[in-house]
Amino acid sequence: AGISQEVCTQPDGYVDDNTDCDDTEVDVNPAAIDVCNGINDDCDSETEDGSGEAAPDNSKQDGLCASSVQSCIGGSWEDDYSSIVDYEDTETSCDGLDNNCDSVVDESFEDTDTDGDKDCVDEDDDGDGVLDNEDGYPLDPERSILGDINGDDRVDILDLIAARNAMGSHPGDSNWNSWADVNNDGVVNILDLVKIRNSLV
Repeated sequence: AGISQEVCTQPDGYVDDNTDCDDTEVDVNPAAIDVCNGINDDCDSETEDGSGEAAPDNSKQDGLCASSVQSCIGGSWEDDYSSIVDYEDTETSCDGLDNNCDSVVDESFEDTDTDGDKDCVDEDDDGDGVLDNEDGYPLDPERSILGDINGDDRVDILDLIAARNAMGSHPGDSNWNSWADVNNDGVVNILDLVKIRNSLV
């Protein structure tokens, strides 16, 4: 607090008003720069601690954290990522962004065609040149037409025959045909034949 005196001549170290909030600290006065130290350096309660100096960079500077800075917390500079939109301590979102700022994008997600774009943001997961929304088998680069059991790039009676020959089979059976299991439920049955029939040209 300020220590006031009524004198005819201003003593050394005193000012002519009561704006100096701490006469015991030479670095605390209305003209001081407010640094991050937990002290009201400039005697202005509206000034944020540390506002008079440039905030240091956060430790993480990759991805979404590029150019982010620390915050003055409890009188010291600390990493603060709370204001970064979509930031995550552990990356759980597959969005094409480096959310946790470790220089790796969507690291815990599958990339079927290993093109660097994870399946959740890749328009062609298997890299066969057919977009996923037009691909009957978006994760299988060997085929793209739903119901094309024999791989001749069309669906016809031959595919129905191939599926019929595999009817009732499961993986490991002598007549098992994984391509005939159109709905990928581990068995070739009437549901697969219906899908093939519906795809007939």
